[in-house]
Amino acid sequence: MMRSTALFRLLSVSGLCYLTLSISPPQYHYISLQMNYSQAQTYCRDIYTDLATIYNSGDLDRLVQLVPNGTASVWIGLEFGDEFEWHWSLPDQRKIEFFNWRAAELKQNNTQDSCAAMDPNGQWFEDNCQIKRGFVCFDWKNASNSHIFIDDSKTWREAQDHCRGTYTDLASIRSREENHHVQNMSLSQSMWIGLFKDPWKWSDGSNSSYRFWKTNQPDNFRGDQNCTSVILNDNKWNDQWCNISWGFVCHGEMKRPTTQMPPTTTHTGPQTTPPAATVLATAEQSTTDETT
Repeated sequence: MMRSTALFRLLSVSGLCYLTLSISPPQYHYISLQMNYSQAQTYCRDIYTDLATIYNSGDLDRLVQLVPNGTASVWIGLEFGDEFEWHWSLPDQRKIEFFNWRAAELKQNNTQDSCAAMDPNGQWFEDNCQIKRGFVCFDWKNASNSHIFIDDSKTWREAQDHCRGTYTDLASIRSREENHHVQNMSLSQSMWIGLFKDPWKWSDGSNSSYRFWKTNQPDNFRGDQNCTSVILNDNKWNDQWCNISWGFVCHGEMKRPTTQMPPTTTHTGPQTTPPAATVLATAEQSTTDETT
C-alpha cells in the first residue's frame, strides 16, 4: 500500500505546542463470513495483516461505511490483555513520558479501570471514573485558546463525550508547562484530564489509545467478555464473548489469495465493488493518500 510521507503539525497553544503525527489511514476490508473472534483473527492474519485497528474517529467512520446496512455487529481487533496501562483519550501513538502524580499515588498491581484527575496544586491522582467533577477539554481548531475548562460536574466518560462532541477531546498534558497552564484554569478545584487506565490491547500490537465504548461498557457481563465488536446501530463498541460468530473487518494489504472466497469483501478507496470473480484480483488496490 502506498503511504504518504509522515507530516508533523505544530499547533500553537497559548505559547505551548502540540505535536501530532499524521499518517496514512489503514486499509480496511469487510469480510461477511460468520466467524468467532479467534477464527476471524486467524483469517485476517493469514490473508491481510490482522483484525482492524482503529486510531481515531475518522478511521471508525471509514470502517463503518464498508459494512452493509442491516448488519448488527462486526469484530475489530481490540481484546482484553494482561496488563493495565495508562493512555491519553486524545489518540496519540507516542509513548507517555510526562506524569505528575502525587507522591506514592500510582498504584501497583492494578486490577480495575480508573481515570486521572488533577488537584488544585496541579498534581494528578487516580480515581473512580464514575465520580463527577469539572474537566478540561482540548480544541485543536482554536490555537489561541485550545484548553477549555468546563465547570460542570460529569463522570469521566460523560466528560469525554462532551469534549469529543463539542471540541476535540479531553485534554492531554505532555509537559510541565502544559500542566501549569491547565492547573491555572481549575478555579481551585479538582478536575478530570484525559488520562485513563485499561487492560485492552490491539491484536496487531499497536498502541492506539482510541476507544469508543457504549455507555456502561465494557462491563464483562457474566464474565469472559474479552473481545470487542462495533455495534452498527450507533457505531459504538461493546465487549463480547469471543465465541460469538459475526462478520469482521481486517486491515492491511492482501498477502495471498484465499481458496475460501468470502461472500462479500469490501475495500476502502473510491473504487466500485467488482464482481465476485474479480474481488481477489483487485484486493491489493491501495486506499487514497489522504492523511488523518
